[in-house]
Amino acid sequence: MRRFVRLPAPWLRAGWVRWLVVGLALAALAAPTLLPAARSGAEPAGPQLVSAVVVDPFNGPIGSLPNTSIWQLQTGSGVWGNGEVQNYTDTVSNASLDGHGHLLLTARRTGTPGHYTYTSGRLASWAAVGPTLHAEARIKMAGGYGLWPTFWLIGGNPNGAGWPVTGELDVAESIGRIPTSLYATAHGFQPDPTAKPPFHWQSATIRHMSKPLSAGFHTYALDVTSNTVTWSVDHHVYKVLHRSDLPTQDVWSFNVPFHVILSLAVGGWFAGEPKTSTHFPASMVVDYVSVTSTS
Repeated sequence: MRRFVRLPAPWLRAGWVRWLVVGLALAALAAPTLLPAARSGAEPAGPQLVSAVVVDPFNGPIGSLPNTSIWQLQTGSGVWGNGEVQNYTDTVSNASLDGHGHLLLTARRTGTPGHYTYTSGRLASWAAVGPTLHAEARIKMAGGYGLWPTFWLIGGNPNGAGWPVTGELDVAESIGRIPTSLYATAHGFQPDPTAKPPFHWQSATIRHMSKPLSAGFHTYALDVTSNTVTWSVDHHVYKVLHRSDLPTQDVWSFNVPFHVILSLAVGGWFAGEPKTSTHFPASMVVDYVSVTSTS
């Protein structure tokens, strides 16, 4: 369900710009290194690395930052789309190790009712893996109305440049207002500017769990081949997307390496605004991440 960004409405009304975007996107399919930026306001992308593996067991002293040679601590507010209200920081108050082999992405609230502000944590891997790959993480999702923890993969650039041409695969998403639902979504490029939303298609599935995803750890996994994407939870497959499933106008956008993203968003169109009763601080707890190339 996560969309990395929405193009500003005035762009969509300007006919010549629509076709310029289409032309750039089609060119990007042939030359991924020349992808146009998907949004303004993005942080510098940093080193563009491709690796056969991104693995982190999150071992380290309590209260320390995650390994910054593996992870970019993404920061800022108002540039990530989706109507989210958090400010991502690079401090240990929002992203830290617990000293017991876990990463904590923690959302915090300050202020008074009607004047709340929120901070949280978001990590993106410097290196990309794939395009064919196995991605896996063991996670205890954060719970609470308005919280939106996600384990996902973004193609081409850790800050989203080139989206949706380079694709997005949401391995596991949870929203606190529907705590037993697990969401799996693929996002790709649709070159028709009249599509809703423009230039974008998505395929989403909901897996209904017996308990809230915040009640305990689950192993979330994704396998990508040249023609399929397969989702599983606790080693049980529940969704397979085949390239042949797509309408002819939709582009299979998963032929570039992917960066790993772990994020705990607050608010937004999907999660809903936090309620006064939502408990803060709230943490998404990650036991490990392992993403390996299978090509």
